[in-house]
Amino acid sequence: MAKGENPIGNPTTWDDDGHVGQVSGRVLGQRFIAVVLLFAAMNALSYFYWSGGWGNLFGNPEGAAVGIGFPIRFFVQAAPAVQSVFDAPLLLADLAIGVAVSFAVGLTFAGNSSSGSLNQSQPASTASQVPAVSGGQGRSINFSIRELLISSAIISIVMFLAGSLDQPWVSALKVIYLAGPILLAWTAYMSQRLGPGGQSVCTLVLTGIFMIAAGILAEQILEIRDFTRGLMGIFVCWIPQITLFAALLVWFQPNKAA
Repeated sequence: MAKGENPIGNPTTWDDDGHVGQVSGRVLGQRFIAVVLLFAAMNALSYFYWSGGWGNLFGNPEGAAVGIGFPIRFFVQAAPAVQSVFDAPLLLADLAIGVAVSFAVGLTFAGNSSSGSLNQSQPASTASQVPAVSGGQGRSINFSIRELLISSAIISIVMFLAGSLDQPWVSALKVIYLAGPILLAWTAYMSQRLGPGGQSVCTLVLTGIFMIAAGILAEQILEIRDFTRGLMGIFVCWIPQITLFAALLVWFQPNKAA
């Protein structure tokens, strides 16, 4: 087989020491999805930039202008009584830029990490065969304490977001928008004892409940009366939080190759 030729069709790279590395499709896909998620978060956050704050998520403040789009704004509404303008070509341009940048970044980082991942694959596989020993009983106690502390913190956050009960529908929307991802993450953590299938079902069911509830609550608020605006709030508030949680999980993930 010729030098640099790869039987499985993945691009082949060479490091400075002459070691062969391959751009893994799995690594490329992971980097691609990560950058796509980052672009989605930037689009969600752009709502707060173009709208100068919360916009019309909890009502229609006088003179409130809203917009969304990154790097190009594709939706704008100058005022509540003014007809909104949605530009589909600009949305497609944003999508094209996001996909192109995501693929380029994914390909670059996948190529840079290929050699190291191949060199570390053998120790990692060996380590994975070593069974976990000792500390099980003490660890369960630590998990119980951590669960109690995190549960208390989540309850405090929900109570803080609920605030005054003078506007119960607005308070409930704030809880869903700002604490929903935390509650979903906690549900996934607590339901992991049910196995991957049960964990996925619990998380998806709660996600569906939150989305339907957000739309219904938006319908109940006199200044909104719009089911789709509740779903819009889910997007602009949840995507940045989910991106942050994903980044934290990757950052604090143990090094399996150690």
